[in-house]
Amino acid sequence: MKRSLFLLSVVLISCSKNIIILTDKSSLPLHESIASSKDIDSIIKPYKDSMEKEMTALIAMSDYDFIAKKPSSNLMNWVADATFTNVIGKQKLDAPVFCLLNFGSLRSTINKGKVTRGDLFTLMPFDNQVVIVQLPSTIIMDIENYILNTGGEPISNAIIENKKLVIKDFMPNKNKYFYVITSDYLLNGGDRMTFFEKKIKVIDPNILLRDALIEEAFKQKKLLKSIDLRIKE
Repeated sequence: MKRSLFLLSVVLISCSKNIIILTDKSSLPLHESIASSKDIDSIIKPYKDSMEKEMTALIAMSDYDFIAKKPSSNLMNWVADATFTNVIGKQKLDAPVFCLLNFGSLRSTINKGKVTRGDLFTLMPFDNQVVIVQLPSTIIMDIENYILNTGGEPISNAIIENKKLVIKDFMPNKNKYFYVITSDYLLNGGDRMTFFEKKIKVIDPNILLRDALIEEAFKQKKLLKSIDLRIKE
């Protein structure tokens, strides 16, 4: 006899009393006689409680509302600065370096008052890794054009002034390459940052971008406010 292929979808939601099995032809409801809601709750509860405790843990305080707003804002500056500081403290580099992230990765604000781990998960919900990309100095114009065309992105240890990208300590006549601290998403062409295709090499510091922010917020205890305008046409 030919066996049917089943796709089992089990959703562990405490308020649900039914489990649905989807077949290639129909849906078969299996009632609470199989496993009671209370039994499922007893299994989930320890994990749920542990997660809630972790997400509500206080890691810092903020005297201001941090928001994302182009071309520059206190949230954009803080995220870029925190990432830059965290990575530079762990990785030695032999050339000038700056941090470049993307405005679209900031999915929330940080409100005045208590800052929890969950707040930073909401701000940056994706599990993006930090990468350090070595690039030839000849592509600086590509980066500055990109940032100007998008209206601004989070940057640290650099500014755009008079339509030129100025990286701290970078000397065009001396430095043949520089480094960019960014995310694996952008390295792989996310948000059309195609200039990363011209990379010389990539260093993986094994740091989750969100973890870098959490670690720096915890160190700061009170979030450092930076309101300087870093993107100046």
